[in-house]
This record gives sequence, structure tokens and C-alpha cells, in this order.
Amino acid sequence: MLGLLGFYDELDNHSGQPNGSILDAVRPAGEPDEADLVAYLDAATY
Repeated sequence: MLGLLGFYDELDNHSGQPNGSILDAVRPAGEPDEADLVAYLDAATY
């Protein structure tokens, strides 16, 4: 199930938002293609 993006207690003055603490969303490891994703985003023009 997908959650709402950006609604974490640490990022807002209102606690109790739908996703709770951002620490609960931290994974022990990134996606297998994380380096490729980061390179793609870094190559974006502004």
C-alpha cells in the first residue's frame, strides 16, 4: 500500500500526520539500481 508523500511528523509542526515518523520509512538498504537512479536525477537540467 502506498502512503501519502511528505507527511511526516519531523517535517511539519502538526504531529500525527498520516505517515507518522520519517524514521519508520528508513530502509536498511537502498534499491538495487539506486546508483543509476541517482545518476539519472543528477543529470537533469534545471
